[in-house]
Amino acid sequence: PSHATHVYGLMFNFWPRPEGDKSTKYPKIYGSEINLVPLGLFFPFILAVHVLARETHQPTSENVDSLPRKSFKKIYGLQIGLTNMEPSIINGLDINASGSFDSKTNGVTISAIMNKHHVVNGLTTAIIGNHDTKCHGVQVGLINSCKQLRGFQLGLWNKNQKRSLPLINWCCEAK
Repeated sequence: PSHATHVYGLMFNFWPRPEGDKSTKYPKIYGSEINLVPLGLFFPFILAVHVLARETHQPTSENVDSLPRKSFKKIYGLQIGLTNMEPSIINGLDINASGSFDSKTNGVTISAIMNKHHVVNGLTTAIIGNHDTKCHGVQVGLINSCKQLRGFQLGLWNKNQKRSLPLINWCCEAK
């Protein structure tokens, strides 16, 4: 369904749209997307090296409220795959073997290695860590960071706009 504007049911994604390509429009998916991007096979190894870099643990500095959300892929249901690298708005469940990046999630994100979202409303969990710009909910991982947290962080090291603490951290007010 490369030119479809709406998908009702199941969509297979084999290659991400090139960054900056505005010629095609992402579809709205009502159902499930299975993300089989071949780059996802190598992503765990790349992430293992990338996760050690200090800048990885910094949330994006851009204003998430001014992102061009009209150009994001919209998924209402389930997104499952090796890695989610495309800008997406996910309303439901996001499950990835490696990680999820550049998304707005309303629901639950589960990844084996790490997540780096613009906005999370719900639960985001990864073995190594979560590095979100804005989170209203819970982050669970070894290392968690959030620029604007309203919720809880559970992990070995947690950092938000007010403090950095081991094991559990929280903030009840968003910026």
